[in-house]
Amino acid sequence: MNSLFFDVTNNWIIIETYSDTSPKIPVYSFKGFFPRESSFRLVKEIEVALLNSNFQKPDMIVACNGPGSFTGIRICVSTARNFGQIWNTPVVGINSIEFYSEYYFQKSGKPSIVFIEGGQGKFFSGIYDKKGFGGCYDIAKEEIALRFSKLESE
Repeated sequence: MNSLFFDVTNNWIIIETYSDTSPKIPVYSFKGFFPRESSFRLVKEIEVALLNSNFQKPDMIVACNGPGSFTGIRICVSTARNFGQIWNTPVVGINSIEFYSEYYFQKSGKPSIVFIEGGQGKFFSGIYDKKGFGGCYDIAKEEIALRFSKLESE
């Protein structure tokens, strides 16, 4: 199964393709910091990813559905939905915080906390540890130490 993953829910554009021969190793990977450019770069970069992967179309699309910037979420979800309809391909939405915190947990083997700036002095945050994903929180900067103090005892 060939799959396409992308995320533009924040200032980063991340696009990866995977094949069933190596499901954990990307066939193609593109990552870049492009504030305010996802609306016109995403489709072009998906085209480049598919060409470099020798995919006509993916068998599945995986896209982050937030939290993140309101506009970034709309671009990510609508692009996934539109390509899913055009290609008659299933689309799976995943929580951005859960995805990234699990990624860093798998890399390090240690509890991983991810923060995404949410504006107005707040952050979207979440932790992934040996018990799994602990949920997604919208917290103020002052609440961070209290919310994640349990890490010190582990």
